Amino acid sequence: LLIYLANWPSVRSTAWKSLLRARAIENMAYAAGLNRTGTDGKGVSHTGDSMLVAPDGSIPLKIGSGVESMQHFTLDASFLAGTREKLGVGGDWDSFIIK
Repeated sequence: LLIYLANWPSVRSTAWKSLLRARAIENMAYAAGLNRTGTDGKGVSHTGDSMLVAPDGSIPLKIGSGVESMQHFTLDASFLAGTREKLGVGGDWDSFIIK
């Protein structure tokens, strides 16, 4: 799971959503993008547009613009593995163990 905490302003909302999907697809991983809402001290508006993106670029969880929310979602490891297998991802990865 990739987690991105962000301060993307409203005027860059399209870029925020597009790039978050790209991060999930290029890494073949779930990506959670958590963006601020409201207006900052300099008067810059932030719409939020937080979401969870699946490794295939689909969006299983989306929080609307301007909404403050807490959500729960269970990640599907078999979907992740199946997507990676279908696309042949990971065959050249180095093996390592995190201790």
